[in-house]
Amino acid sequence: MNEMKTCTTCHKVLPEDPLINFCPYCGVHFSEEKKSADAGINIVIEDQPEEPVEPDIENEPEEPVHAQPETASGGIPWEDGENQSIIERLTHTWSESIFRPTDFFQRMKIVSKLGPALLYGFIFKFFGQVLGNYWAQKQINSMSEQMEQMPAFLQMFYERYMESVSQMGATEQLLLTPFMVIFSLLIVPVIFHASLSLFGVAKNGFATTFRVNAYAEGAAIFQAIPFIGGLVYFVVWLIVVIIGWRECHNTTTNRVVLGLVIPFLACCTFVFMFISLIGNLISV
Repeated sequence: MNEMKTCTTCHKVLPEDPLINFCPYCGVHFSEEKKSADAGINIVIEDQPEEPVEPDIENEPEEPVHAQPETASGGIPWEDGENQSIIERLTHTWSESIFRPTDFFQRMKIVSKLGPALLYGFIFKFFGQVLGNYWAQKQINSMSEQMEQMPAFLQMFYERYMESVSQMGATEQLLLTPFMVIFSLLIVPVIFHASLSLFGVAKNGFATTFRVNAYAEGAAIFQAIPFIGGLVYFVVWLIVVIIGWRECHNTTTNRVVLGLVIPFLACCTFVFMFISLIGNLISV
């Protein structure tokens, strides 16, 4: 009868394999030489720092890139929006100059070129003038019934005006409008620049005064509004030029307003004298 060997440490039955010199249950070695060899071995397991896992950039979803304005670093769309179409440059310039004039003119560069601003002002002032003439003609025709209630000199002025209008057809008026628009775009800045210079406001030269006035002429499109379009155009234009000259000439609102008072007073005085002269001539 075979005697079963048991472990001297854990007292469990050992397998009969003669090649096994250690207890498979508790791990104790039976050979003294092996035991001493194992005792001289110190196994030290150190905690290794985990290596940082680099993110997989290639597989990560790309964040949406928001397009920046073409003129974010300076300038305005009509002159500096090289990557935009003409329509985009025109509409963006109009909306920014009318609804955000302070930011618009703060970004406007001080340059001496007048061509782009002249073209911009001509486009809006021409179409505004054509639409304004149409509604003015409608309004004048509606005044014919009330002409008898007007003063004598106004009746005479009205009759002379209607005669000149009737002699000039719609085609002639349309052909004459571009020349009137260009004359207005050129002469108005000269008058206001001289007045602003009297108050020391025009610090950045005539080109700046001219360009601000030209971009303010985007308000001329409001003349498309029936009957009150002319008034809306004048109010919006006045607000835009005051802000534009203030920002571009680095001055204050009060000084700009003072520079505008003289031309307006001169214009009102001239109109009053002209009407008075006609009245005196009729009463003689």
